[in-house]
Parts: sequence; structure tokens; C-alpha cells
Amino acid sequence: MPKLVLANGALLSSGATAATPSFDHLTPAEQCALRRQAQRAVWCTGDGDLLVVPVHPGEDFLAYATRVAGVALSSLEVVVAPFGEAGVQVPLGHGLRRSRFEQRLRELAVRRGVDRLWPYFFDTSVAALAVRLGLGEGTPGFGFMAQGGAELLNDKATFRALAAGVGATVPEGVATADRRCAAEYAWDLLAGGHSVILKRTRNAGGLGNVLLSADSGVAAVGASRHLVVRDRAAMEDHLAATWPDYTASGRQPVVVERYHPSSVPLYTGLHITDRGITPYGHGEMRMAPLFAGVAVPPAADHSRFPDFLEQAGRLGAVVRAMGYRGRLSVDAMLTPDGRILLNEINARAGGATHTHNLGLRVGAGRGTRDRHLLDGRHRPALSLSDTLRELDVRRLAYDPETRTGVVVTVHDTVSDPGYGELCAVSETPQGAAELERAAHAALAEAARPLSLTSPTPTAETAGR
Repeated sequence: MPKLVLANGALLSSGATAATPSFDHLTPAEQCALRRQAQRAVWCTGDGDLLVVPVHPGEDFLAYATRVAGVALSSLEVVVAPFGEAGVQVPLGHGLRRSRFEQRLRELAVRRGVDRLWPYFFDTSVAALAVRLGLGEGTPGFGFMAQGGAELLNDKATFRALAAGVGATVPEGVATADRRCAAEYAWDLLAGGHSVILKRTRNAGGLGNVLLSADSGVAAVGASRHLVVRDRAAMEDHLAATWPDYTASGRQPVVVERYHPSSVPLYTGLHITDRGITPYGHGEMRMAPLFAGVAVPPAADHSRFPDFLEQAGRLGAVVRAMGYRGRLSVDAMLTPDGRILLNEINARAGGATHTHNLGLRVGAGRGTRDRHLLDGRHRPALSLSDTLRELDVRRLAYDPETRTGVVVTVHDTVSDPGYGELCAVSETPQGAAELERAAHAALAEAARPLSLTSPTPTAETAGR
């Protein structure tokens, strides 16, 4: 049956709220996040779906993505939500009068036979919307979500408790709302020669994470800020000034963990349903220094990786028993000394969800090692049509016959600067890396003045 896809994931990284008067109040980065989310959501649709977005993904992009994904464009209904409505921020409460927009959604859902809601992030406001649209009963796990279950599972302090309960291996750390306790724990780590990462419990994508170290040379991967603290007084001053921000004015704890430099970030995805738990893929996160794409599956095997998957499965079983239904990403790090430490779960769609959906459609789901995907960011300087033309003439574009090539998964030239994502598909990780390099070089050359152009690698030289 068709579903209502709600592209509300940008809420996790923007200041959009129901009280704000217009789209224009958002920063350029936040507006870009909404456009990015709208285009990623296209890859999560199927025939007959109703797609609700905060901004239109673009007719040319919509036609291209559905063609690659094998979705009938004519069967989709794309609805742009007014600012402050479902595509950006769903009004809270079950007793609110339905707006014209919600009445239209309900009519469309009935007409198209939509039976369930599929949001990027299923918070209580989305649950209230599901009730008003008549989709609560058909949405798996709705009772748990309606009581704030997904928000609970996306909490990093909750993760540490669940992980401890199933015996998972996690970084040395503590979750606390007591500033003195946090300071004591952090200083013990720093005094022992380690770095410390402070995590806001309900932020996503590394936003709000702060690295504390005694050495400026420590790379801040997974943190949006790096502070060098030479003594305890400097650390105490930082916590005193920022504690309300870390703890949402005392409403939430903060996670204090030992930071492991030069670790490789990994994840595995689980699809949790009434029937059971199905892995949907795993990979390595590309960080620059925050999340910037994925390599699926990881380029290098490790003897502890099966143990990581087994621990993730135990977490998935607990989450399923609690009542959660949907996608669950279990994140971990491979430390330089060879350990794999689990560090959070995400009970929502994430930055790799559209990549895995694409992978299933281009053949990556036919076998663990059948196809390798390399998803990453780029800054588009050409229109989508020109981008596709350049990839095509250089024989880099995705070919459904060979199931190899480069797919444009996001293409936003409206934002300043522009934002894009490319996904290289190949039989080997080396082939995917060569395709990605060749695509970046070709698009950069095509964007330069004609007099400055020079030969660019073709598919043959790209190792395709």
C-alpha cells in the first residue's frame, strides 16, 4: 500500500519551528538543509506514495531520481507544506483544529489509499499529525512513537543505559546532569593523557559535540568544536559558561566520554518490524569532520566486525521489544588499537537511508559484496542537466545494464554556495573511488572557462 513520506529530518539540524513567520528567517545553511532533505526523500518513495516536503525538490531532479530508482513519476504526489506545517514543523497536540493543508493531506491520503506515515523522524508531533490524518492505526509502532519512544531512543544517555543492559562494548564515559560530576570525570580523563568529547544527548550528526584536549593537534572528528584546555581551571570555566546549553537548561544530561583519535566510524542498519529484525546494510561513515557520506560496505574487514554486528542485533532486539518499528542505525568506532566501541543508536532515517534505498534499487542488495557504494559531497557549479550531460559523455553516468557509474543523489544550485551529493557504484571499493575521483575532476573541468579546459579521465582511465 502507498505511504505518506514526510521529509521532516532537517528539523534535527535547523532552527525551523512552528512559531517562525516565514521560510526567509532561516539561515542560508538551514534553507540548504531543507532543500537537501527534500531531494533525499525522493529516493525513499515508491509507486503511489504521497511525498510531503518543505520545499519542492525540482521537476528536473524529480524526473531524474525516479527514473534511476525505477519509480513511476506519474504515480507520485508531491506536496509542498506551508512553512510551519508538516514538512518543516508539525504543530503539537491532538486537539488542534485541522488546517486547510491538513484537510488536503487527508483527502489525498484517502484518495490514494495511503495507509501509513513514514517520517524521517517520528516525534510526538508527527504522531499527533498521524492521528489527525487517520493514519495512526496503520503505522507500525505508532503507540510507542506517540508516547515519545523514538525521541527516547535517539537520546545518547538512553543508548548508554541500553548498551550496558545488553553487554555491548562502549567508550569509557558517563551521562550526567551534574556539572561537578561532569567536570570531575572529564578532568580525570584529561589528566590521564586522554581527550574528552562532550555530547548533547539529543543532537544529530555530531552537531553540538565538543572535543576537549590538551593538544591542538588532535583531529576533531565527529565534533563541531575543538577546545584546547591546558588546566582544570580552563575546563571548569568552559563548563560553567556553557552548561545550560549542554543540558538544555538543565532538562537533559550531557554525555562525557573518552575520545579516541584516528578511529574509523562504522555503522550497521537494522529494519525492525512486527515480523522480526532484518539488517539492511552496513558501512563506514566519511567525516569531514562531521558526517559527509558513507562507504558501503566498509572498505576493510576486521576480525571484530562480526562481534559488532552481534552486539547491534542484541540492541535491536531490546528496541523491538520496547515497541519501536522502523529503521535503526547502530553506530560504532574502530579504534587504532583494534577495538570496536558502540557509541549511539539512531531510531530514525538518517544521512545514509537514501543511499541504502538507492543501493537496493541499483543492485547492491543482491549480495553483500555484489556492489560497492561510495556516497559523498560535492559543490555543484553546473545545472543538473549539464551535470548529467558531462557524466554521460565521459561515460561516468550510472548505467543500469552494468549497474556501475555515478548517480547524482542531491543537486541544489539554489543555495549559496550550492550543495550536492554523488554516489559512485562499482564492483569494488577501488572502482567506486576511481569513479568518484573522475566525476569530481570532470565536473570541475566543465565548470571552468573553455580556454582553461584540459583532458579529463574517462571511464576507461577511471577503472570502471
